[in-house]
Amino acid sequence: MLSSTLFMGALALSTAAAEASEFRPERPPTPAMSLENAGAMSIWTNPSSIGFDPDPSSAFFYAWSPDGSSAGPRVFTLAGSGGPLGLGVAHQAYANGLSWTTIATNLAIPTGTQSHLGLNVGWQIPEGPDNNFATFDLGWGWRPLSWWGMSLVGQNLGETGRLTNVQERVSVGSTLRPWNSKLEVSGAYHWYSRVDANVPPYAEAIVQTEPIDGLKLRFSVDQLGTIGAGLEIGFGVGTIEGHASQNATNNLPTVAMIGTTASPDSGTLIKSKRTVRHIVMDDGFPYQPIQSFFFDEGESYLHMLGRLHEAASDKTTKALLVEVDWVPFSFAQIEEILGQFDLARANDKKVVVYLDQDAGNSAYMLAAGADQIIMNPAQQLMLVGLSAELMHYRETLDLVGVEPQFTRRSEYKAAAETLTNSRSSKAQREQVNALLDDLSGQLVARIAKGRSKTVEDVRALIDQGPFTVDEAKANGLIDDVAYPDELKKVVSRAIGRGNIFRKTFFDTDTGWRSQHEVAVIFVEGAIRSE
Repeated sequence: MLSSTLFMGALALSTAAAEASEFRPERPPTPAMSLENAGAMSIWTNPSSIGFDPDPSSAFFYAWSPDGSSAGPRVFTLAGSGGPLGLGVAHQAYANGLSWTTIATNLAIPTGTQSHLGLNVGWQIPEGPDNNFATFDLGWGWRPLSWWGMSLVGQNLGETGRLTNVQERVSVGSTLRPWNSKLEVSGAYHWYSRVDANVPPYAEAIVQTEPIDGLKLRFSVDQLGTIGAGLEIGFGVGTIEGHASQNATNNLPTVAMIGTTASPDSGTLIKSKRTVRHIVMDDGFPYQPIQSFFFDEGESYLHMLGRLHEAASDKTTKALLVEVDWVPFSFAQIEEILGQFDLARANDKKVVVYLDQDAGNSAYMLAAGADQIIMNPAQQLMLVGLSAELMHYRETLDLVGVEPQFTRRSEYKAAAETLTNSRSSKAQREQVNALLDDLSGQLVARIAKGRSKTVEDVRALIDQGPFTVDEAKANGLIDDVAYPDELKKVVSRAIGRGNIFRKTFFDTDTGWRSQHEVAVIFVEGAIRSE
């Protein structure tokens, strides 16, 4: 509501009609948003906020004056954000003939573990020739606690005194969250840098509450006499919203907004027990992702495991659809993932795995824990069993006159044999074979359990691999085939129709710290004595 407040406040406090007509709407009205609210629409209020919530988000809003007042605007706003980047387009038309288009580009970068700095460049395109110009917003946000955060924002920096009549303004705000997202109470103070500004400094208060999941209420009031209220209804992947504001002091026209947002953070007001949770495995899933300057290096393994657990436990989940593009997991990690599959099945949820690429031993071991295995007909099942190759460089070192020297405590301490031997020793082959036998036993046992086969049958099938899709289906290794565009239809045929497919994103938080956190400490590197 900040921008609509400024719009009506400027009209109310102008000393002449001519002065009011010169007001420059360099940004569109927004819903009742605090400076700490994230999402795509935050690019118009605080350019740092999208850095706290990197989930992909988009929004479309239409604002108008429902009482038919000639002073009211007609505004179309479209915004999108993802990671640290945001983009928005707004077109505003007024009865007095003023037409204004703004294109906003936004970048937010981390300045600490719980703070971000954001820059917004607005390309202002008023109606008429040769009068385009740019505005610059700079914002900083800090959220050190789960229940408190603050922001400092400068808008239209450097514009004061220029012929554009767009005025520089500064805002400082803070938000308290005594019950997390159930209640947020925000306050802000805004002032213009020009001494002769039409709008005096003023305070603003915003209350946002979500009494039940998927139903959000917003209220705002400020010292200019503007009050606002809004309602949001969530449906899992987005919201439908309505907002209205009225300046009670100066009898200005009501400004109403309707719109929709798409965001994985959205709650669900009407719960459906026919939701198919679609999880895609196409990342490296390291234990500890390394954050670059602009982007996170993907999702961590523990976070992905948590997503699976949440989907397997959610009462609204009917089935899990796990799309496997790449399996960079160890056998121990696969066993943990299969544990989540077992949990889902224990909770009466179907588990379907889709093998979209050539599937090797690890991918098929993971898929074997599902109720249904579907495979892309253009791929192959590379179920060929386990093997190991040992590299030795001793003869290469002899060619360059290098003699490796190591001490070893036991014949089974074979790490140095790569450099000291030209072939593996009996002890090394013994322990490698023992490891392969153990891992192969896990692989065979999991496949036998998942596909209702005997261990002997599975070993015989592995000896026949690899398989075409038709061969895999004929041998009972997969249940169906589907190209990616046919997948939902085939899944519905397997689990029943009337499903709602919902992709789960790897980062679906609101950008605030959790009240309860578990510290995970990673210890990496060689073990050595000092």
